Parts: sequence; structure tokens; C-alpha cells
Amino acid sequence: MKKPIYFLILLSFFSFSDSFGQKGSYQLTFKGRDYYTHDTITMDSVFIENPARNCDTTIYGIFPKLLLTWVSGVDEFGSSNSFRVTQNYPNPFTGTTKFTLKLPDKKDIAITLTDVYGKQLTGLQKTLPAGTHTFTIETSAGGIYFLTINDDAVSKTLILNNRNNSGKNSFSIHYSGNEKIPEGNSKSTQSPGFTFLPDDELNITLYTFDHVEKSASIQPSDNTIYIFSMKPNYLNFHADSTWGYAPITTTFNVLTNIPNLTSWAWNFGDGESSNLENPTHSYTTPGTYYTVSLTAQGDDGTYFAVKHNYIHTLSELAEVDFAADITDGMAPLEVHFISHTNIQNPTMWIWDFGDGNTVQGEPNPVHTYQNVGIYTVSLSVADNNGVVTETKEDYIYVNYCPSTVTDADGNVYNTIAIGSQCWMQENLNVGTKISGWEAQANNGVLEKFCYGGVASNCNTYGGLYQWGEYMQYDYYTEGVQGICPNGWHIPTRSDFDKLTASAEAAGSSGGSLKEAMLIHWDEPNTGADNLTGFTALGAGFYQMHFINQPEYININWQTEFGTSSSRHVSWNDDLFIESLLLSSYYSDICWDVNYIFQAVSIRCIKDQEE
Repeated sequence: MKKPIYFLILLSFFSFSDSFGQKGSYQLTFKGRDYYTHDTITMDSVFIENPARNCDTTIYGIFPKLLLTWVSGVDEFGSSNSFRVTQNYPNPFTGTTKFTLKLPDKKDIAITLTDVYGKQLTGLQKTLPAGTHTFTIETSAGGIYFLTINDDAVSKTLILNNRNNSGKNSFSIHYSGNEKIPEGNSKSTQSPGFTFLPDDELNITLYTFDHVEKSASIQPSDNTIYIFSMKPNYLNFHADSTWGYAPITTTFNVLTNIPNLTSWAWNFGDGESSNLENPTHSYTTPGTYYTVSLTAQGDDGTYFAVKHNYIHTLSELAEVDFAADITDGMAPLEVHFISHTNIQNPTMWIWDFGDGNTVQGEPNPVHTYQNVGIYTVSLSVADNNGVVTETKEDYIYVNYCPSTVTDADGNVYNTIAIGSQCWMQENLNVGTKISGWEAQANNGVLEKFCYGGVASNCNTYGGLYQWGEYMQYDYYTEGVQGICPNGWHIPTRSDFDKLTASAEAAGSSGGSLKEAMLIHWDEPNTGADNLTGFTALGAGFYQMHFINQPEYININWQTEFGTSSSRHVSWNDDLFIESLLLSSYYSDICWDVNYIFQAVSIRCIKDQEE
């Protein structure tokens, strides 16, 4: 399990000067916002090119940061007796990269390569004369690594990004040669790393996981946060006819905002295909559902869209179907059924509701389920030629929601029934408060953070929990009980998707979940009406940088609810945790992905009762 919890790649470029040189540094931060919703976007990388110096680099992270340090008017080493190291090149690299070490005099040098957990992978010790020395690093496993160079007084570290992944774990550092420094105050050749001087104009391109790339030019002159509006990528399609008696002829039309698509590959689900952008196709087999998929190729990769059971061809054979106006909810649950059939002169309808009750003679009955359970429903329609039956397994789900629930510490929480789900109406506040300077640990004690380290904030907003703690270290079981009371569990992504659908039916997806006042939200609290009764508060969240400095962020402005769902989304296949995000500024919900040590709020959901 990773220890870094909010991992930002900070790329530094080292240089030295004597007391008469001019030096400085600018820190640049890059962020993206969705063009339509203005929600913050999870970044992948930023490519930065300096045409004036004929060099480039790539940085990574959710909010990538670049520290530009520059120096002018000095000799190679100035008055310092320390060594100088250049950023490895290329970086990112695939399997092999090099860096240069420049020594003012003879030194004993120790070089170590470690992973993000601090585990040493390989090393090299060598006594080197004054001059320029080149080293080659070879790694077979993709990921982020730290290369540390030490003499008897100074330690410097480079961040390496290997995109190769051969499936083997081999690591090596090789000494490649020496170039002696000439006598006198001379300059060595330009290093292959990234360099910058004031007034240089940089060309940047931002990349995300699901938005169109954004290119711009900047001229840094101070510490700056750059925020760019980016349009989301989507590939979809539409058919002008999706059902009818065979044969059906329909035209498919591509719906997308992805630029420069060059090829299309359609699979119509009946063994036929097409490479046209907007093809027309005929389905001839009656009584069948067809799944249609589209694969599109563009300048930036391959995109895919699929619609399951999208085309339905009816037959002249007798067919029976039915639908319900609601298929899940709390007991007692009243359900209106509607039948569909192509039988011309039916003589009887026979319904079996799955709970021991049946009805005959009604094509569109109303039935009330009194007890908790999952019910299979069947309909039989008869005419003079016989009987046709349609059965839908586990079609009706009936649940029960108690008025309160008690956690392991004896804290009592109000609950709320939303659709067929039973949720805590308050954020979980179980466990012992610990300092934000230490991570929550698998030590047999339930631990929590309180926003700002203030205990009263836990009483108001609930505790903040890291992934391992709220999952109780059952890392990969979706729907695990974790720190929830017995009979309740940590919500999955699908649990929250169902809640979101209920919120959208009530009003707006985010506004219907937020407390409708400005007590625990700052202005504007857009769209907040709490029509679902979920009563989300602006609890903020906690994170710690890789330099082990805790941060409490955005109380009364934002809240994030943890899930038991995780996915690999990063450039080096890092594990991220999905969380539902609500903001004072927007009326919709947003899905965020966090490193495993970010601490968020928890709302437990009642287990499904069979």
C-alpha cells in the first residue's frame, strides 16, 4: 500500500552561482477546468517546450507543478565546492536514460535508485576525478523512481519517469565516461536537460484522461497558477430507428467532439460491419436484440463506444412483455404494471407477483409489496392458440429503512430513505481523533482526522478518513463493511450512481443532495434545495504532500464522500480511489479520483436485504 497520499511531481533544475551571480526561481502550477461544468479536471501531464533553449520536459500529477530555477553571469561551479547534476535525459524515458555529474575536484560519490516506497533497488559507489561524468540508468519496470547522488557533504535527488514495462524487475547504474574540466574559468557545453532564462516564452500542452488537449504559450515572470478551460472528449452514436418488425433498415450517425478522427470500425452485432463514418444497415432476423459498437481512430489514439441490446427486431410470432413504473423502493411498495403483446385477441392475463399473490384477467394491474425482499414477476397471456409467458427474474426489490443507526462508539445517526436505498443522513464520526501529522494506521484502533485538527469540527461535519482506515484494510472488496455499523457498508460507485439518479429525479444531481442553507456552506451554494433529504455539508477534505505536510482544504466550500471503488488511472498505473464531490459553486455532482492517503467524509448505506 502506497504511503504517499497526494503525489505531485515537482521537477527541479539545479544550478549554482557565486555571490556575484544573478539567480531566481518561479513556481508554475497547471490546472484544468471543464469547459461546460467548470469542475476541476484530473490532469495527466503537461508537455513544456522552451524554443529559445531548444529543450523540453514533461511533468505529471493531478495538479502538475514546475519549479523553474535560473542562473546567469557565473562560472560553472562558482565559489561552491559542491557538485552539479543535470536532469536525466530523456525524461520520461523507455528503459534507458542518462544524467551528467560535474565535479569541481576529486570526490567519493554514492548513487542510489529507490522506488516511491523508499526501497533501494540498486546503487553504485565510485571515486571520481574533477570533470564531467556520464551515467546510464536501465530499468525494466515502469514507474516513478528517485535517483539520489551523495558526496561526503551534499545530497541531491532526481525524479525519473520510466514508461517501459517489460514485466521484469531489473535495475542497473553504469558509469559511461569522464571528461576532465579544462584549466581556467571556462564553460562546459549545454546539458541535455531543461533550461530556462527570464523572458523565455514557453509552449505548453496539457493532457487529461478524458478531455481534449489544450495548447498555449506562456512567459513566466513570477510564481503563477495557470488555469485552462478544456472541452471533454466523447464518442457516441445514434440510430434513426432502433426497433420494429424485421427487416429494419437504419442509419447510424457519429456524435463526437474529438478532432481529427481518421477511421471508423462499426460492428452491427449480426456478423456485419462497416468502415463508413455514418453507415446504413439492414437487420433481417426477427425476434433478436443486437449490440452495436463503434471504434474510431484519431491522431491521439483509439476511442470506443458501445450500446448493448440497442436494436430490437420484432417477429410476427406471439410475443409478451411487461414493465413496471417502479422496480425498487421501501416497503410497502405500490407498483403499477403494464403489459405489451402482439397477440391480436387475448382471452386471459395471468400475473404472478412473486410474493405468493396472483391476479387474473387484468392487463395492467396494481400490486403492493408489503415485505422486504427481491421478487420475480411473470405474466402469461393466452388466446385460442395457446399461452405465452414472460418472466423477469429478481425484477422487484423492496427494502426497509430504520429511523436511526448506531456506530461502534455508540453514536446515533438519523437515516433517510432515498428511492430504494437507505442512507445515513449524517457523516460518520466514529473513532479516535489523531494528529494530521501522522497517517491513520492498521493498529486495531479506529482513527479519524478532524478538520483543522479541531475536535468540534468532527462533531459538526463528521470525521475524515483515509482509504485503508475506512475500508478497515480490506482493500479490494467493493461494498465492504469497513468502519460502518453492522448491516451497513461503504458505498460503491454504483451505490452513488443510483443515489445520483434519485437526486436528478428530484431536481439537480448535486443541489438535491446539499443542505439548503448557508450555515455549513459558503455562498453561493448553487442549486441547493436538499429535496432528497441527504443533507450534505461542506466538510472539506484532508491531504498530505509527499513532503509530509498535512493540509485541510475547502471547508464550507467542498465535500468529498469516499467509496469502496478504486481504479488504476495514472500514467504509471497508480491506484486511485473514486469519490463523489459536491461544491458550493455548482449544482451538479462530480466524480474525483484521489490518492489512497487523502482523507474524506463517509456516508454509510444499508445492506441490501434478501
